[in-house]
Amino acid sequence: MQGERKAEYKEPVPSSCSILGALLHHNYSSLLKMVMTCGKARVQQLAENTRYFRRRLKEMGFIIYGNEDSPVVPLMLYMPAKIGAFGREMLKRNIGVVVVGFPATPIIESRARFCLSAAHTKEMLDTALKEINEVGDLLQLKYSRHRLVPILDRPFDETTYEETED
Repeated sequence: MQGERKAEYKEPVPSSCSILGALLHHNYSSLLKMVMTCGKARVQQLAENTRYFRRRLKEMGFIIYGNEDSPVVPLMLYMPAKIGAFGREMLKRNIGVVVVGFPATPIIESRARFCLSAAHTKEMLDTALKEINEVGDLLQLKYSRHRLVPILDRPFDETTYEETED
């Protein structure tokens, strides 16, 4: 019949390239495994940073809102007049913080939000905590009556702390 064409079957990858396909698959699998391992380590580091930062702020006497595992840490300022002062004092100390007040929050629930990362080192967190502690004393922001106090004088560990009443 005239004008009729036969469909031709073509391999998606020529047989001469099958070794290349196998190598690509192997490399992709290795890359995926490496990314997944690295990803798990980052998630673990972020969780450790979050627990450490929150725990230390509570020890200092700050009121912290939010889920214990959330890397966004809201530190309660309460007084609207202290929002700007806290932001300015932290900026003077080269610490990035987001301060939030009315209308984004109820008028007496202003707060500072710290966003943690797996890339933060313990030294970075300790530097930030030292500065936050100083600003907290300066602006009288330590409202908690339930401070966490270290049981023993040793490095941070989840099991070495207990909650106490002031």
